[in-house]
Amino acid sequence: MNFTSVLERIRDSQYLIPVTIIIFGIGLAIVAGSLDGSTSESPFLLIKASAAAGRTLLTTVAGAIITVAGLVFSLSAITVQLASNQYSPRVGQGIGRDRYQQFVVGIVMGTFAYAITGLAGIGPTQNNDVSADWVVTGGVVLAILAAVLIVAYTDHVTRRVRVDDTMQRVTRATEETLAARTSPQVDHQDLQLEEARESVAVRAFKPGFVQDIDIEGLLEVLPPGSIGRLDVRAGSYVWIEKVLATVWLDPSHAGSFGDDLSREVAKSFAIGDIRTIDQDPLYGLQQLVDIGLRALSPGINDPATAVDVTHHLARLTLAAYRAEPTRRVFVADNVQLFAPHLPGARELLEHGLKTIFRHSLDHMSVLQAMLSDLDDLVALLDESDCDTSDLEQFADSVRSRLESINDPADQNP
Repeated sequence: MNFTSVLERIRDSQYLIPVTIIIFGIGLAIVAGSLDGSTSESPFLLIKASAAAGRTLLTTVAGAIITVAGLVFSLSAITVQLASNQYSPRVGQGIGRDRYQQFVVGIVMGTFAYAITGLAGIGPTQNNDVSADWVVTGGVVLAILAAVLIVAYTDHVTRRVRVDDTMQRVTRATEETLAARTSPQVDHQDLQLEEARESVAVRAFKPGFVQDIDIEGLLEVLPPGSIGRLDVRAGSYVWIEKVLATVWLDPSHAGSFGDDLSREVAKSFAIGDIRTIDQDPLYGLQQLVDIGLRALSPGINDPATAVDVTHHLARLTLAAYRAEPTRRVFVADNVQLFAPHLPGARELLEHGLKTIFRHSLDHMSVLQAMLSDLDDLVALLDESDCDTSDLEQFADSVRSRLESINDPADQNP
C-alpha cells in the first residue's frame, strides 16, 4: 500500500483523532494526579478540593459525559444518513471527514477517559485529607470545554446538513483539484509512439479505484529514453491485471523492463476502495449532478435545488475552461509520459451541465437559469480569449428547448 492509500485511510478514519485525544486525556489525568501527590502547595488559581470531593465530581463528570456522548454519536450518524438519503450516498464521504466532528468526539471521550483515570488515581479508600486540586480543576475545565463544544457542534451539524453547505463544500474541493493541475499544454500529437519499439504493459496488482497517479514518481522509475502512456485516469475503476500504463522502451534498454521494474511503476498508482476528488474533478461533478437529479426526480420535485446545482456546475465549468489547456504530456530526463484520458473542460461540461440539461427538459426554471449562466460564461471567457464554441452551441440548444416549450404549436395535445 503506497502513501496516498494510507493517507486516504487516515482521512476517512473516524477514530484516529478521538483516540489521540483520549490518550492525551489519560496522560493529563496521570500528570494531575502526580502533582496532587507532591508536597508542594497548589497555585491559588486551582479549585481547592479534598479526595472525597474529587471522587464525587469526577464520578458526576464521567456519568454525564458518557450520556452526552450518545447524543454526539447519534447526531453524527443522523447527519450522514440524512445527507446520503436526501442528496447522494457519495456526499457522506465528505461529512465523515469532518475534522470538527472528530475533534468534538475526541474531547467528549477524552474528558470521560480523564475522569475515569483521575478516579483510579485518587482511589476509593484514600485519605480524604489529601488534596485533589489538580485533578478536580482539570475535570472542571474539560467538562466545561466539552459542554461548549457540544453546543457548538449542534449548530455545526445543523449548518453542515444543509444542501447549500454541501454543494459549497464539494464545489470548493473540485475547484482546488482543477487549480492544482493547471499547466501549459504540450500537444499530444507531438508525441510519436513508435510501434516498432518493444512495449510492456503495466497491470494493476489489486482491484479498486485509482485514487492518485504519481506523475513525478513515474518519470523517475521509467528507463531513460522510454515513452509511457497512462491507460487509466484518477477515478477509474480497475480490476486485477487491468492495464494501467503501456511503456515503449528505448531499443538500447530493450529487455531491461522486468517484473521488479513493473512493480515499481505500478506502485505509482494509488488504488483504494473509495473514489476521491483529489485528482478526480469528475467525482466532484458527479456529486453535484446526483443532488440535481434527485431534486428533479418526481418523488422530490425540487427544481429550486436543481437551479442552485446549475449555478455551482457553471462555476466549475468556468474554472475548468480557465484551467485549460490541460497538460497531457510530461517530460523529464529523456522520459516522456502521455496522459490522454485526463479530462478537460469539454468533458466536465458533458458530465456536468449537459447531464442536468438532459434531465430537465420540462423544467423552465432550470433551463432559464442554465441559459443565463451559459451566457455569462461565454462573456467572461471571451474576455480571456478562450474558445467558447462548445458553450455557445450548448447555449443554442438550451435556448431552442426553451422556445419550443413556450411555443404552443410544439405542445402535445
